[in-house]
Amino acid sequence: MSKTLDVVLGTLYYILYPLLAVGKAILRIASTLATPFVHVANSVIHILLWPWRFLGRFETLYIYFGVAIVIGLLTGACLHLIVRLGVFVLDLNPTPPIQKGKTLAEYRADKAEQLASTPQYEIPTVGSQTPLSDEGYEIVPNLNSQDKAYHAKGLLRTTILEEDDSSDHF
Repeated sequence: MSKTLDVVLGTLYYILYPLLAVGKAILRIASTLATPFVHVANSVIHILLWPWRFLGRFETLYIYFGVAIVIGLLTGACLHLIVRLGVFVLDLNPTPPIQKGKTLAEYRADKAEQLASTPQYEIPTVGSQTPLSDEGYEIVPNLNSQDKAYHAKGLLRTTILEEDDSSDHF
């Protein structure tokens, strides 16, 4: 039986050897042609993973601050529960009496009273029916009735000069 097995294995070896040789040759050619692509892919992966390698240097700090945060949250939660329990047991936070607000009618009455008490000023405009005050006409010489009607609408034909600031002397 072992002689038959040796013959079968030998035959298979000689039949498959050329296929294996051709497969190895194709694999070597493909790996040679793929070398630049593998090199570029390796460089891209190296660049993309740089932030993780940089942040990996601070792993000790991450662990330290993470544990500190967890301990702080647990301590804060325990203190909150203890204080809330103490306030509840000792009744330190009684609810204040509920104060009833104004009704809608009271609010409207107050608003109407407030509007009535504020003085209402009429702002004169250029095209208004009531003329503006006649103050300042005496500084413009020789005003006839047509000029007064023009000035009554609010426009002056002369230039108003401004005074100089006294702070310019320094």
